[in-house]
Amino acid sequence: MGQKSNSKKRTREIQKLRTNFKKIREKEKLKTASFTLIALVFFALLMIVTKDSPFWKAQAPVVLIFGLPGVSFLGFAIRNLYQQLSTRKWISTKCTILVKDEEPKGSGTGGTSWHSLVYYTYTVDDESYISNKISFGLIGFSNIYKAKKHSHIYKENEIRQCWYNPVTPSMSVLERDLSLKKPIYLLLYAALFFVLGFLIKLNI
Repeated sequence: MGQKSNSKKRTREIQKLRTNFKKIREKEKLKTASFTLIALVFFALLMIVTKDSPFWKAQAPVVLIFGLPGVSFLGFAIRNLYQQLSTRKWISTKCTILVKDEEPKGSGTGGTSWHSLVYYTYTVDDESYISNKISFGLIGFSNIYKAKKHSHIYKENEIRQCWYNPVTPSMSVLERDLSLKKPIYLLLYAALFFVLGFLIKLNI
């Protein structure tokens, strides 16, 4: 009876935290969408300004279909690497692990991608914050067992070290070791689009 009660309580805590962070995720998605929109507007203006150029008329289809996605993935790779390196300058503090879980996030080429989910709290200048950012370099796992293996590193109610952004204290990470996996994946996608565009251009 006690185990069932604790399990239900833990489930309610996780659901409550997920609800609170849903707004934060929406803001992050809005930032990404804004970045993409700015890139699209830039290329649209470039097309309008150079619409009479013979060179642009010949290159426009390839640039739009392959160049724009390639540039976007390249930008995301550089941004992620910058985010990881910037955490080296963040301030260390103590945080308390609240709850941990695993969750699926969409489907990749190999199926559903599983992510470790760890909520923790910390205090900066007498103000408390709650975060679930583990690392900027962390990528999804191919199955739930690998995600559990990673999340099991953290114990509920455990005091651990974390790092927060001194400019924006609400931003924090539990891990700040440099990982090149995510930037490399993004760079591979960028290279794929660039190579395809180049090969198609050769055959035109």
